[in-house]
Amino acid sequence: PVPLRELDGTAFDFEISPDGRRIALSLENERGMDIWVFDRVRETLTRQTFAKGARYYHPVWHPDGTRIAFGLQWADEESRFAVAVAYVGSSDAPEQIFESESLVRPTSWSSDGSTLLAMIRLQDGSDDIWAIPADGDGTPHPVFASEFDDDWPALSPDGNWLVYEGLQSGQDEIY
Repeated sequence: PVPLRELDGTAFDFEISPDGRRIALSLENERGMDIWVFDRVRETLTRQTFAKGARYYHPVWHPDGTRIAFGLQWADEESRFAVAVAYVGSSDAPEQIFESESLVRPTSWSSDGSTLLAMIRLQDGSDDIWAIPADGDGTPHPVFASEFDDDWPALSPDGNWLVYEGLQSGQDEIY
């Protein structure tokens, strides 16, 4: 673990754990971009990924707080992206559950942890909302696709409602 005051680099993509005790974040410095977990009680950072040929970004906590999903991009391939899942605090390699030729950013888990919502960048530069099976089986599919940017989807805790940012009116609005 690394004390927060010794943070080396630029931190972004903050995500608070379901119990509120930890914060997952992306940290970029000269060594690469990785996912770290800040423990608010101990005030320490623990590295979750190790950037060897990839950039890790946009962590999203599993509802039970044991895992984090995140996006990754291979450094040597401009159009190779993926979503992976890792157990917090584990030294095991993250499990890749989805691969794409376009930028993909996970944003929300279903309450039962079976599905991830993500934004996928289209060739025209707009984003659509997709559902990705969290176990890596099954077929990812669009949840909401339109001619406009559809960004930052989140599911309600009961799974009955989807909120997202859209440009349907010509300006960013919440739907």
